[in-house]
Amino acid sequence: MQVAKCYGATGTGVCSIDDFDLVARLGADHLIDYRTEDFTKNGKKYDIIYDTIGNLNFKSVKKSLTEEGRFVTNAAQSQDYIARIFNCKRIVLGFSGDASLEEVTKLANKGKLECVIDSVYSFDDMQAAHAKTDSKKKTGNVIVKIHEIEIT
Repeated sequence: MQVAKCYGATGTGVCSIDDFDLVARLGADHLIDYRTEDFTKNGKKYDIIYDTIGNLNFKSVKKSLTEEGRFVTNAAQSQDYIARIFNCKRIVLGFSGDASLEEVTKLANKGKLECVIDSVYSFDDMQAAHAKTDSKKKTGNVIVKIHEIEIT
């Protein structure tokens, strides 16, 4: 959402009420508590639905997309992979689009993006890091330190 906001987009964040302040700080103009409202049933249409958690699929959000809308996910379910193989241009697997890594880096260097870190694990705790990510109960990124380096 932060990158989209840098380009003038309006965004809706779907999260628990506990995370409203954080998601608003990251750029959400509208907030929906997923525990009390199903955004796929509110009649609103979205140009992009970005599933960062991995609990949605194209079939569940299709009616909530505008005619040219896109479903973006980092954790597509098998039916989404099958649809992508058959050239469904409305599903995007992984991060893509107009904001290249170089553009995102520029925005970060200008202080326009905030990195939210949920937890940091050592390489030896890789299993715990995966468990935290798989729990779908994290707020922000899970970091695994391979080894520390000094940046000058």
